[in-house]
Amino acid sequence: MPVRKIPKNYRSVTGKSAKHDGTGSAGFESSLERDAYTLFAFHAEYQALEEQPVRITYLGSDQKSHSYVPDALVTFKNDKRVLVEVKYVAELQRLIKDEGYAERIRAARQFAREQGWRFRVYTERDIRTPRLLNARFLLTYRSRAVPTSDGQKITALLQITAPLSVHTLLEHLSVRDRMVRARLVVAVWHLIAYHRLRVDLDVPLSDHSVIQGVK
Repeated sequence: MPVRKIPKNYRSVTGKSAKHDGTGSAGFESSLERDAYTLFAFHAEYQALEEQPVRITYLGSDQKSHSYVPDALVTFKNDKRVLVEVKYVAELQRLIKDEGYAERIRAARQFAREQGWRFRVYTERDIRTPRLLNARFLLTYRSRAVPTSDGQKITALLQITAPLSVHTLLEHLSVRDRMVRARLVVAVWHLIAYHRLRVDLDVPLSDHSVIQGVK
């Protein structure tokens, strides 16, 4: 349950983004936060995301009590958790000159360590990458129904002949049948979306992307 309600902001994009963890959507205060949540959801070890997760109270150098609410808490497999702050580089460069912001970050790092978590600040340099574009594309295939037999055909061939490009794989399996190819291409992207096939996700995906093998 978020400890802070995200207010409407007419200077930036706010809204709800699917969490892809079976628990609905998460509120975001900027398009960069929305993109970060997409990238987290696509991570192979991702399990859950909670926005505005905790309120951290700390004593500042002015001897006054301050509070800070990080943007999200992301949980990965094996109960690894990362407390997240999302900031544009320009905004971060302006804020780091402020001792008050530095104290906030130190308090967040200390709080995370006490919980056995990590704390990290993400910027557009970390988020707006080819992997984000691939994540947006592939996440749409996670909900597509794929016959088990199609997945088995794909993995069986790759176990023998990998590496193969997506195009070559489909040529082998569809025998130039357009309907079969259309069905199998969905299965290929579905398997990649669930990280069951090894592909370089840090370059834009296409029919020429090479599948290195089966995970």
